[in-house]
Amino acid sequence: MKEKVITKPKSQPTETESEYDNSNSGALFKNTKKRAGKKDPDLKGSFTDSEGNEYWLSAWVGMHKKYGQYFSIKASPKEEQETEKEEEDLFS
Repeated sequence: MKEKVITKPKSQPTETESEYDNSNSGALFKNTKKRAGKKDPDLKGSFTDSEGNEYWLSAWVGMHKKYGQYFSIKASPKEEQETEKEEEDLFS
């Protein structure tokens, strides 16, 4: 007699689960709040590492004489930048 194999139907992801693994990924967008004459980044966004830590990303577009266009990128932990913003609000 053949043994029956019962498979469990795939469950739908819950609100906390994602079908897509977002670790080690992020996105940059054009900085629409860039001020003329300031050193504000050309692009801003966020990034999540493999441990789930979140970072703010800032990028500046530059031009190299020999190699052409490049991006200079800075990552700051989200908590750190939020704390700095709170401190700025206290003293302004």
